Amino acid sequence: MKDFKDMWEDSAANSVGAGGVDMPADVQQDKKRKKPVYDGRTKAGRKFVEKMLARRNAKKAAQDLTAQKTNAASVQMKEDTVDEAKKPVSKMTPAEKEADAKKRKEYKAYQKSKRNEAADPKVAKAIQGLNDLGNKMKGRDQKDVRRIEKLYRSGNTKVFQGAIRALDTDLRDQVKDVFDELGMVKNGVVI
Repeated sequence: MKDFKDMWEDSAANSVGAGGVDMPADVQQDKKRKKPVYDGRTKAGRKFVEKMLARRNAKKAAQDLTAQKTNAASVQMKEDTVDEAKKPVSKMTPAEKEADAKKRKEYKAYQKSKRNEAADPKVAKAIQGLNDLGNKMKGRDQKDVRRIEKLYRSGNTKVFQGAIRALDTDLRDQVKDVFDELGMVKNGVVI
């Protein structure tokens, strides 16, 4: 009687339905051979190892050269920065002090415009009030207040007022109270 293992054919691995080639069941396949590993004791092996070491050393030398160039560039940049450092105010002439103050003022205005800070103190207080209200809230309400604050900062009043109308009643009243304290609500609408 046949063993259970002998009943199965070896052709299941070569089934036509799985995209294989139709072959008889008794055909033997060649086993895959492993590539020979280079042996350092043979002439071909020593040649291969020398070539690999030469590549490794060339790559390391190229990396070192790139690192040296980068380091030299950063050192040069730092030296240039130190050379261009400005005088302390105590050593400036009155004309230089005036020019420096003018530059600082322009730079502060530029930075303020980048931060979307309001020049109007009422607007700044309204933004601060919205920020404080958002800090008191949690979850969805906090997210809504942050969105309202962002829209108010952007200056798009139409979208801002639409977003206020879309809020829950309690939250809408709290937001309007912030603006009402500053006198920025007219006929129930934030201006």
